[in-house]
Amino acid sequence: MNIAIIDDQEDIQYAVEKILKREGHTCYGFYGNEEDLIDAFKVFDIDLIIIDMMLEKSLTGLNVIQNLKEHNFNIPTVMITAYTTPSNLIEASKAGITDIIQKPFSAADIIEVVNRYRDDSKVNRLSLLQDDEEFIGSFETMKEVYKNIGIASNSSENLFIYGKTGTGKDLVAKLVHKNSQRANEPFVAVNCSTIPENLFEKLMFGRVENYFKKEASKHIGYVQQCGRGTLYLDGVCNLTPQSQLKLLRFLETKSYYPLGASQELHFKGRVITSSTKTPKELLEDSNFTNDLYYRIATLEIALPSLNERKNDIRKLANHFIRVYNKECNLNYKGIEESAIKILENHTFNGNIRELKNIIYRAMNTSSKSTITAITLQKILEKKLENNLLKEFCIQLIEEYETQNLDKLFHDLEKEIITILLQKYHNISKVSKLLKVSRNTLKDKIRRYGILLDENA
Repeated sequence: MNIAIIDDQEDIQYAVEKILKREGHTCYGFYGNEEDLIDAFKVFDIDLIIIDMMLEKSLTGLNVIQNLKEHNFNIPTVMITAYTTPSNLIEASKAGITDIIQKPFSAADIIEVVNRYRDDSKVNRLSLLQDDEEFIGSFETMKEVYKNIGIASNSSENLFIYGKTGTGKDLVAKLVHKNSQRANEPFVAVNCSTIPENLFEKLMFGRVENYFKKEASKHIGYVQQCGRGTLYLDGVCNLTPQSQLKLLRFLETKSYYPLGASQELHFKGRVITSSTKTPKELLEDSNFTNDLYYRIATLEIALPSLNERKNDIRKLANHFIRVYNKECNLNYKGIEESAIKILENHTFNGNIRELKNIIYRAMNTSSKSTITAITLQKILEKKLENNLLKEFCIQLIEEYETQNLDKLFHDLEKEIITILLQKYHNISKVSKLLKVSRNTLKDKIRRYGILLDENA
């Protein structure tokens, strides 16, 4: 392994390095205060950090680890210290450090702890990078998520991810897959809300050749496409009760029959599911099978909303600026501090997805090289108008109920035409505004029984 030894005392560095080199490891010594520490870690591809709790002056090992995490390094770390006080141990635990070596230590102490990490491959080590997109968040608000991603990546058990729309459930699923032993196998994502009940078996499990006369070719289902990889079922709460039962049987037996097949096939992949509903909400939902929840949720990851992690808005905004600069060949320098404050005071109903959309729109509508507070205010004011319309429509749908939606469209169109005629008193003018012919508008006026002014 490539091991970084961070200590401000050269004799400690030398002693630890000597022990580990005999074990076949490559070691790099640092003092912790190097200006190019981050660059060095990128170059040497460090697998494990051994760091002293107390470094020079006011610098501590926790300061260094926090700095590394802020640059998206999530490397296993061993702390060495002479001060194993409860407060130090708690702080180390908060930073994700589980192994601590107490001074004075022996060669056996070092070797025993380091050997725990020897079998950890780079594939299994959590790297919070997914291609060009990062799962960004401060350690304070996201430590449980980070920890649970690591646990899930080292397991093959069914995983359930839940959080509001736009919190990054699909990204977490991809991260778990990428950092698991299945990383080189397929990742098959399925939007459960788009699967009709009558096509569930065909789409999920496939169909053999000539099962239907009109469809001579076979269909490879999602399960078979997955193979030994990861099958990600997004929005599992949207499946019909009948489809839920079919999925439950598949998960219980880890086997399935393609339509028309006489031989049962066995599933060797891993299943990850997600939902906008919490476990409590699912269990209280009469349309969701409780047995299915207990089957899919062997492991769980709960994702906080963006409103619960406002401290991450700055990092996320700057990340989206970098991504969009690259995608669209732009050269935005960043975002004004006053603009950040506006975002931090905004309520994000759409979570990270909404923030991403706002940043992209700001970069598309501004001619400046920095996102300004004025640009954001205009965008958010427009969004507020759209939200008012959305709330109005939701209220109308609730009042009319789903079985009367045709009447809702009827009444809404009638009211709009009536208001426009009262405002403009001119059929020709209103027909142009509505982009329909004058005769079409007259037909609607007669059908709706709208009374016209004499001058119309």
